[in-house]
Amino acid sequence: MMKFKTLLIATITFAGIMATLLIRYSTQVKLRGNEVALQQQDNQLAEWMAEHQRLSNQIARAESSPMKEQMAELVRLRNQAASLRQQTNKLGRQRTENRLASAWQSVSGRLSYLLEHNREYYDPRASGKIDDAQTLGWALGKYAITHQGEFPSNLDQLTPFLPIKARPGIEPLTGTNQFELVYQGSRNELTNAPLREVVLIRERQAWLTPEGKWARVYGAADGRASIVESDDNFQSWETAHIVPPQTTSP
Repeated sequence: MMKFKTLLIATITFAGIMATLLIRYSTQVKLRGNEVALQQQDNQLAEWMAEHQRLSNQIARAESSPMKEQMAELVRLRNQAASLRQQTNKLGRQRTENRLASAWQSVSGRLSYLLEHNREYYDPRASGKIDDAQTLGWALGKYAITHQGEFPSNLDQLTPFLPIKARPGIEPLTGTNQFELVYQGSRNELTNAPLREVVLIRERQAWLTPEGKWARVYGAADGRASIVESDDNFQSWETAHIVPPQTTSP
């Protein structure tokens, strides 16, 4: 009986020791597993921190690199180009406005002159004649400039000076046979009267206006043209505006 008790106590004691050892072993295994997991987490965290540092370094290098300077230069150039484009558009608008204003002044001046000096807008036939007279007057001026102030002896001599295409205020001729020269001499001799009062050319044939008066187109020495109406066959008006030819003594 004593042996059995002794054996039972020994068995219980051994079982307690084994249980303790098993619990300790199990705990150690769990601790080692936790340590491994923690170590892996530490390693991963270290890798992440290293990657973060690497990216931070790259960002810092990129911010101080020539690429950033190039991008900044590109932005500056784009802003400058936009500013220049705005200035160019503004200048273009100003040039267009100036051209329109200049054209309007030219047209307005011509309209005022025509309404003041002739009846072009009352008789459509006069429109082309006025244009021809002004073109011939312009050509006469150019001829005189290249011939020491002398005017031609006939209109055929103006052919090299006549415009082929339209220019501001000057149109190609519709026909030269409608006019004749009434002054042959030097422009330098026309000192006693304003050039606008001295007639160089006149229309060959007079015509009736809608009001029943006779009219004729004249071209002055200053290049202007006008329509003159008359009741006395233009004698009084031509006497005041046409310089008679000089006669030479024998």
